[in-house]
Amino acid sequence: MKTYSITLLLLGTLLLTFSSCSGKKNNHVVATIGNEEIDASIVNRLVERDIYENLYRIYEIRLEATREYVGMMLLKRSADEKGISVDSVLASYINGHRLHDQSDEDLRRLLIDSLFVRYDANITLDEPVAPLIRTSQALTHTRGCLDSKIVVTEFSDFDCGLCSYMHKGYSELYRKYADRVKFVHSIFSAEVSPSARAAYAAGLQEKYWEMADTLFALPVAADSSTVMNIAMQMDIDFDQFVSDFSSSENVRLLSDNNAYLSSCGIQRTPTVLLNGHPLRRPDDLEYISTQIDKVLNEIH
Repeated sequence: MKTYSITLLLLGTLLLTFSSCSGKKNNHVVATIGNEEIDASIVNRLVERDIYENLYRIYEIRLEATREYVGMMLLKRSADEKGISVDSVLASYINGHRLHDQSDEDLRRLLIDSLFVRYDANITLDEPVAPLIRTSQALTHTRGCLDSKIVVTEFSDFDCGLCSYMHKGYSELYRKYADRVKFVHSIFSAEVSPSARAAYAAGLQEKYWEMADTLFALPVAADSSTVMNIAMQMDIDFDQFVSDFSSSENVRLLSDNNAYLSSCGIQRTPTVLLNGHPLRRPDDLEYISTQIDKVLNEIH
């Protein structure tokens, strides 16, 4: 706790110093060249990602400090209810739940987790908002509530193991929020694979999501023969599919899309944006759902 307290005290001092100084001049102007003023927003855009990463590190420090403080309060409340000391509460829990591969600290965290539930404790600290990523020119496919102000955009690769693993969860999110949220998918990969070409070709016949579901369910990356077999089982014009799959123009469009998304700041798969802001934990469905709920509550 001492480390967190000192860190937070230093951060608070810096913020107070900044506030007191900012009152003495126009804080929106960071430099001048003669009579020309340079606005802070210009500089902020140049370093917005660095600023965000530092803000997030501060958030993590505050989050851990908050959790530690609330955890101590919960332990004290539990001890008071039982008429024993906090150390006795901890010792009783650790002795009664110890497994061969769990440390005392692991068990302490498990006890605090259970106390959060028991006493309906919640940490309401908001994490900083990630910089906006604009991908308006991307090749996309949409479903859900198409006129919704809330947009979840997924960038993934059919040949990516984590993307395939997460697809079932993303589909569950779609079913949960389909009537309130617009869902967007865009293919992003290092190269234009047979899977990407097949999904795009199927999309030209309004069968994108059906093909995507099948591709993500495959145990290994699909080759050209595999996707042709899949297409033959679908209710599509197979000759048209073969033509679109083989089209050099479509391959170019997919390749250009990969380059465009990379230039926009998409760096890995899966990447999930919520109203254009990347979510830090795209593999955590509970986290994504919580973030969607927050935005839903804000607009209603």
